[in-house]
Amino acid sequence: RSLFNSGLSVEAGGAVMRWRLVHWSVIFSQLCCLAAGAGNSVTKATGPPAFFLQDPNDGLCLGGAEFKRCAIDTLWYVTGRPGNYQLHHRKVEEVEDELCLDKVNCHLPESATRLGSCKHCGAKKWNILGDQESGYVLSEDGGKNCLSRDGTKAKMNKCDDGYTAMTLQFATRDDIKVMESQGARLITSASDGEKKVVKEFLDEGIDVNSRDWDNLTAIIAASSHGHLDIVKLLLNRGADVNARDKDNITALMEAAIMGHKDVAEFLVKNKAVVDAPAASNVTALWLAAGEGRSDLVKFLIGKKANVNNKRMDGITALMAACVGGHLDAVKLLVNAGADVHAVDTDGLSAIMNAAENGSVAVVSYLVDHGASPSNMSTTGFTPLIVAAAGGHLAVVELLLSRGAEVDVMHPEGVNALMYAAAGGHEDVVTFLIGKGANVNALHSNGGSALMEAATAGNVSVVKKLMEHGADPKIIDKDKVTALMSAASQGHLEVCELLIKEGVEVDAVAASGGTALMFAAGAGYLEVCSLLMEHKADVNAKVEATPEYMEQVAEAIAKGSEDVEPHKDGVTALHVAALGGHLEVVKLLLEKGADARAKDDEGQTALLNAVSGNYGDAAYALVEGGADPNDVYIDDNQRPHNLLWDSIVVENSKFAALLVRKGADLTTCFGIRSSSRTANSLRSLSERVQTSLIGMTTTSPF
Repeated sequence: RSLFNSGLSVEAGGAVMRWRLVHWSVIFSQLCCLAAGAGNSVTKATGPPAFFLQDPNDGLCLGGAEFKRCAIDTLWYVTGRPGNYQLHHRKVEEVEDELCLDKVNCHLPESATRLGSCKHCGAKKWNILGDQESGYVLSEDGGKNCLSRDGTKAKMNKCDDGYTAMTLQFATRDDIKVMESQGARLITSASDGEKKVVKEFLDEGIDVNSRDWDNLTAIIAASSHGHLDIVKLLLNRGADVNARDKDNITALMEAAIMGHKDVAEFLVKNKAVVDAPAASNVTALWLAAGEGRSDLVKFLIGKKANVNNKRMDGITALMAACVGGHLDAVKLLVNAGADVHAVDTDGLSAIMNAAENGSVAVVSYLVDHGASPSNMSTTGFTPLIVAAAGGHLAVVELLLSRGAEVDVMHPEGVNALMYAAAGGHEDVVTFLIGKGANVNALHSNGGSALMEAATAGNVSVVKKLMEHGADPKIIDKDKVTALMSAASQGHLEVCELLIKEGVEVDAVAASGGTALMFAAGAGYLEVCSLLMEHKADVNAKVEATPEYMEQVAEAIAKGSEDVEPHKDGVTALHVAALGGHLEVVKLLLEKGADARAKDDEGQTALLNAVSGNYGDAAYALVEGGADPNDVYIDDNQRPHNLLWDSIVVENSKFAALLVRKGADLTTCFGIRSSSRTANSLRSLSERVQTSLIGMTTTSPF
């Protein structure tokens, strides 16, 4: 079900992920009988049930200063309001305590986390952003700082420097009751290696096969941590050697993945099922291979484990070993009969996994044992393409020396050179060219390696390609130039280079857009300035080709989600205003952009700014000559007089500007204009300067 009711964008690690602000009062409205709304505060009495914040990569949960097994001491419950939540710690003996998730240095963006006093400044301003699909991020300071993981340690840093996306799991009252049971304490003691305590619990009559909230048993926990003496004790007391947790993981699987060979040997000796499958269909051998536990792999193969077992997505133990570059495990599996030609559900084989990982030794071994260096997946990838995309020069060299074709193409026409160029891998690009790669080969949309490099902003690769004859004036099937691609991404150096090479500044794409429009729409001020220095037409208008319009109409008819209705007549100023790019708007006006230009639907740049609630841009446009009498039409098709709306919200600064620039007072007030009215308007109190951003649609201001 939907858990959210407002929007927020967080940029981190170069990739923009869309998060939505979590309001606990909305999430738990059914559970806690709270009224929905962003302003509602949750308390210990009315708040949501306890929950885990779990790292899906290994299943460990945030416990304060570190990540650990999800149990009673990793439970949290929340109080407060969005942006000022407190995450309270749950303990075995205490239903409510005075410990909260805290930052050691609450005034610094980078700090270790801990369990600390709920009154400390670092424990009072948490927020949780995310959704079930992308995961949840714990943040503070208005979303600027995010929680990340270093090993098992938890810390806060700037979100741009990375974050840990976690799953959010709620614990029911029954779950907590189980966690607080003696059986759960037995399991925790077994996990911690406390043999004496385990024995005491068993002597007191605690069931040796007791299960925790996640169906874990003591023998699974002890096996995971390599506590052989406890495993022996538990088995002597009747523990089920083949017990499974909620994911159907067994004690043998835990021992295999963690590398505890002595435990694995003892479990198998005591009738552990070697090929028991987990919920995902992986086995102990599969897990050991993926971690490169060659001693466990050898042992399990000796116990007749199925070397061709596949996970539900078709990935084999051999593929798992190749992903990690575990040559010894690969050799053991292949020698035991693992199929080097097996493919997963995407048609990817083990050699592709090894090539993507950059493991020369593994790729070489697989080729020696029958894997094809030119094998193509059902999705169109070859070992050479994935190696080139990852910048793995040594693997690229090996594959070509073993018979891979340098210009083999993906079904969409993309080849290894294009992938290497897009990734900025100059050494790979140079090598491929030296082996005869066609620098002017075109993919299915008419783009080239140079186009890919320009789009990615890899100026050195663009230069290298041109040195070997790549055409900088390439135009794809959408009539897009390399300059347009670079400009749309804000790559100033590439734009400078392409202009120097004679690429037309005012070339027009099939959509009617120019390089200046693409740069302006994305807010790239320096690129816009460069283009105008080279005489880009600041007032050029979009005029799409008939063929392009047919494509758009067809895509809309098919329900394509990434296609929007097209409008002709749009200028660079229109798109800059639509994005609220104030400095670009100012620059365009300074360079002579027509502030009153209308698109084919009569929309002006001013109305674009108003529709997006970009007040500063709207002010700059009116200052620069936009019509103060433009009528804004809202989403409900209701007309709005800009002057009247600015008065209603007491935005006297904008109202005074509109009047000074000639706003029609008769239209606004329904009366004849007079100097007295104008003077009254000019002297409106400025004690309330209402923001243009975040207002309701009933008024753009």
